[in-house]
Amino acid sequence: MNNPKDHVIVFPYPAQGHINPLLQFAKVLVSKGLKATLATTPYTIKHIHAPTVAVEAVSDGYDEGGFKHAHTWSSIARPEDHSASLVTIMEKFETLELNDWLFYNTWKVMKALEGLWPFIPVRPVIPSAYLDQPTSGDTSYGASLWKPTSENYMRWGLKASNKYFLWVLKESEDRLVEEDFLSGLEALSIGVPMVAVGLWSDQPTNAKLIEELWGVGSRAEKDSDGILTGKELDKCIRDVMDGEKSEDIKMNASKWGESAAISASLGGSSEKNISEFSEFTKILMTGMGKYD
Repeated sequence: MNNPKDHVIVFPYPAQGHINPLLQFAKVLVSKGLKATLATTPYTIKHIHAPTVAVEAVSDGYDEGGFKHAHTWSSIARPEDHSASLVTIMEKFETLELNDWLFYNTWKVMKALEGLWPFIPVRPVIPSAYLDQPTSGDTSYGASLWKPTSENYMRWGLKASNKYFLWVLKESEDRLVEEDFLSGLEALSIGVPMVAVGLWSDQPTNAKLIEELWGVGSRAEKDSDGILTGKELDKCIRDVMDGEKSEDIKMNASKWGESAAISASLGGSSEKNISEFSEFTKILMTGMGKYD
C-alpha cells in the first residue's frame, strides 16, 4: 500500500496537450508506489477521467470557459505577435539548470540539447497499452477537451489518394489535422508513418522534425490562404505510401517504435529513470536516509 507521505503533485498548463502527458506521468508514478494528484482548472477537471490519480481543481479565473476565454497565443509560430509571452517562456530556460530533476517527454534527447541542461528521458508518456505494456488498464489518456470535427478537405484528400483508410474519431477528440508534439510522439512510439500539418505554436517545428530529422513522414504545406487542400494531402499520402522515400519512412518508423518500446519496458533506460526518481521521492519524503 502507498505511504500517504509519498505524494507527488503535478501542475500542468490547462490545455489538453499539457494535461495528458503529465497525467500519464502521474499514472506511471502511481504504478511505482507513489500517490499522485493532478492539479488543474475547474473547466478542465470535468473532462478528465483517471481512476488511479487524484484530480483537484485550482482556479485560474476562467472557470466557465477555460483557456479558450483567456488570451490565446502562439508565441513560437508567430513570435512577433506575442513578444511578451515568448520572453516569459525563454526566461524559464535560463534557470533550467537549477532544477534537481528535468524530465523530457521522450526516450532519446536530441543531440542539439545534449549537455545544455540535465534532461532525463522518461519514456514517451503515452498510455502504456500503446507500447504493448498495459499497466492497470491504462488504455487511454484520460483528458479530452475537444469536440470532433470533420473537414471536407480531409475527405477529399483521403479519397483522392485511392488508398484504403479507416476514419476514426475518438470521443471529443480529432487529432487528424494538427501535428502537436504529443500526437507526433504517439505515432513515433508505435511506429506509424505520418503526414504532418503544422498550424501554430510548436506544430511547424514538429512537422519539420517528423520529415527531416526523424524521417518518418511527409510535411504537408498550406496554400497562400493558410488552407491544407485535398490535393496537397493526396500528394503527401502518396509520398508516404508509394513515393521514393516510402520504404525509408516505413523502416525508420518501425525502428523508432521498437526503440520506444524497449526504453519503456522493464529494465529500459526510461523505466530506470522513473524508478530512480520514485525511490528518491520516497526516501526524501519519509526522511529514512540521504539520496546520493
